[in-house]
Amino acid sequence: MKTIRILTVATAVLSLQACSDPAKDKAAAPTPAPAQPAAPAAETIPIIVSGASVTIGRAIFPIGAPKALVLAAATEAGGTPTSTGPFAECGAGPMDHADWSNGLQLLFQEDKLAGWQTQTPAISTDKGLHVGSTLAELKAAYPGAVIEDSTIGWTFASGELMGLLGEDKAAVQRINVGVTCDFT
Repeated sequence: MKTIRILTVATAVLSLQACSDPAKDKAAAPTPAPAQPAAPAAETIPIIVSGASVTIGRAIFPIGAPKALVLAAATEAGGTPTSTGPFAECGAGPMDHADWSNGLQLLFQEDKLAGWQTQTPAISTDKGLHVGSTLAELKAAYPGAVIEDSTIGWTFASGELMGLLGEDKAAVQRINVGVTCDFT
């Protein structure tokens, strides 16, 4: 008798499941929460370099600016530096550097901004010059630029702004201001 009761209950449960309305079952199922709108993209903080300073966002940091302030602003704009540390043996004396994935390298002496350089097209000067600019673009942006063959290759200089050209002088390979730490 007990077996018959168990079979009867099991049959009743299966019958109810077979008779259920899929539309009602679907309606009873929890609905997923509506998709949340994507978070707004973080605002890109522009970095513009010139012969006298580095502009990060709206802050202008001239050569000689305090290292802590410049590092804080550059880190806000470019994230954590990819490399930092001392350059112990530079012609200009010991200095520290901080490099970012956007191509900016800042150089410091005695806890002050001593120079900057870039070797990527991501950073431009206030006149639009960037790594990859042609010699014609360099001359148009800086008409008085002096171009010379030196021990480190073809260089250009216009006021405080300096840099390297490729062996064929066709394009800018590096732009820098202030002290550098060339090992050539």
